[in-house]
Amino acid sequence: MQRNAMQLMMAGQIRPAIQAFRDLIAARPAPMADDWYNLAYLLRCDRQFEAALKHYDQALALGIPQPEDVYLNQAAILSEHLHRQDAAVDALASALKCNSHFVPAWFNLATIHEDRGQAQEARAAYRHILDLYPVNGRAHARLTAIDLYHDQAVDALNRLTHVMAQSGLHAEDRAELHFASGLALDASQQFDEAFAHFQQGNQLARQLIDPALAYDRAAMDRMVDALIAHVPEHSGARQMEDVEDRNAPIFICGLFRSGSTLAERLIGRHSRVTAGGEHESIPAIAGGLPSPATLSSSQIVQLRNQYLNEIGAAFPDASLITDKRPDNFLHIGLIKQLFPDAKIIHTRRNLLDNILSIYFLYFADGISYGFDLDDIVHYVRCYDRLMQHWRSLYGEDIIDLDYDALVQDPEMVMRAVLSALDLPWEEDCARTSNDNAAVKTASSWHVRKPLNDRSSGRWRNYARQMDDVRRALGDAIEA
Repeated sequence: MQRNAMQLMMAGQIRPAIQAFRDLIAARPAPMADDWYNLAYLLRCDRQFEAALKHYDQALALGIPQPEDVYLNQAAILSEHLHRQDAAVDALASALKCNSHFVPAWFNLATIHEDRGQAQEARAAYRHILDLYPVNGRAHARLTAIDLYHDQAVDALNRLTHVMAQSGLHAEDRAELHFASGLALDASQQFDEAFAHFQQGNQLARQLIDPALAYDRAAMDRMVDALIAHVPEHSGARQMEDVEDRNAPIFICGLFRSGSTLAERLIGRHSRVTAGGEHESIPAIAGGLPSPATLSSSQIVQLRNQYLNEIGAAFPDASLITDKRPDNFLHIGLIKQLFPDAKIIHTRRNLLDNILSIYFLYFADGISYGFDLDDIVHYVRCYDRLMQHWRSLYGEDIIDLDYDALVQDPEMVMRAVLSALDLPWEEDCARTSNDNAAVKTASSWHVRKPLNDRSSGRWRNYARQMDDVRRALGDAIEA
């Protein structure tokens, strides 16, 4: 039985593996901690988060070796999926009590502090990591982000220059250090030197990625072609019975680095709206369906309620919530099947600024097109083609929010957005000051600053390096 359960788990057959481990646990004369740990892992994969937490507790109660790993997994569920940050911090404290040198726990703790805007606490956690591993690139990169928030670019550059001069750096650490150096040099207006660092960082990052995860232009073209060619047979669940009477979320999507974090931050300041952050729910649903998918009426009801239950578990008191996941632009067809009344906030900005911002951020293997300017241009063209298609189908429900216009005149833009969302005007929606809400994205420090237009037109500092991009985009850009 154990061999069968393990084989199913290793093969990625999640539901059969869950049942196999349950049968194994029931059949054993005495409980084994590893069985409960594996079952908890599988339940997490199946997005049964509360059940996963309970099964991890059972593994701990049975004395599983290296309990810090269990606490780390619990913290990830609590922070990323259930938005219980205080409980996640407690779990990480337990992990570090078991093993004070457990770097993943320090990183997760630092990230939560960053999400909350707690710069001093985040610095302390990253310093703990550097006490253990002085050349850790990720820790230095995150310290640099905090330094730049506090206008300490010179201090950051001095520290990064010292670290990069050391021999024997791992490629991943060196990639992180190149990106961090690029950002510090950009803040110091040393633009040619900054771009050279971004180039080197992206070259290293591209070498590090698993070839199976590399950006495939032909595959992206095929996916977009299939989505455009597909016309759902069902318009959604508007008339269906058994659909829970809850407001459809406000979906915020667009290219990465297009201003979606700022958009959600301002919309979320409305008294009727809860900012939900980035959710995996729609991509997870899409990943379990053929692409593109035509859903039956019963599937629509099931998947809609699955989504609402997941969101409800994280935000039980919310009546109207935002779901800010930039790449959900790929799934607007699915979203409109599940929520035909849903409004889509589509964030956009000057394409050259947007492309540069993607190129300047280290996404590891999460966004594989980001390592190469030509790949980014290809992805942007696919995105633009798909958005034109969605507008032809759902144009009345797609609300463009232009980042560059927003930072120039936030009240004018936000009045229009709230009106399109059928929400009354509230002055708080045009400012970010005195906002201590958690921000769980790469923009967490940038959006905490007062609204400004310093990122608009940034590409002009790199006009020479962007010549090929400008020619490739042609009429798609507004200089």
